[in-house]
Amino acid sequence: MTRAFLAIKIQEGLKDGLLEVSHALEKHRLHATNPENLHLTLNFFGEVDRQKIDAISNALSEVKSKPFEMTIKGIGHFNPSYRVVFAKVLSTGEELKDLHAEIVKSLRRSGIEHDERFTPHITIAKARSRINKKEVESTISKYKEEEFGKMKVSSIGLYGSLETQNGREYTLIKSFPLRK
Repeated sequence: MTRAFLAIKIQEGLKDGLLEVSHALEKHRLHATNPENLHLTLNFFGEVDRQKIDAISNALSEVKSKPFEMTIKGIGHFNPSYRVVFAKVLSTGEELKDLHAEIVKSLRRSGIEHDERFTPHITIAKARSRINKKEVESTISKYKEEEFGKMKVSSIGLYGSLETQNGREYTLIKSFPLRK
């Protein structure tokens, strides 16, 4: 069994600014995301076997969406506890939302269970214990409108996730080029 998810990998040139924020958050007892693991999740599949991975791959090969540009701008958090801090992701138009809709349509057509919820973000830090919300909010507010850069999205990837002694390790299972 493999814990699988579909994602857009963040390009190297954009990681420096995100790492600056995540390291600032580490001072407040949040755990920074490993730079190699920075990604935007399009769909999470959970624990799946090889047969399910093949079915997901077949469904994803049917997705039609042209390459587009996305912007990483601003920092936010989920829920009032500040347990997950993320970078916000925008596309110039509706491309990112349209890509997600195409993925959902393809998975639904193939009868594959999937999560239809979608909030475009890149997790940069997580709290593993109690934190001082005021301190975290202070750091978030410094970067609230910061633009970290733009990147061209020309493919999406199906990844496997494995828990190791050093945290999660992500492995690309298959890449899917975007095409119309």
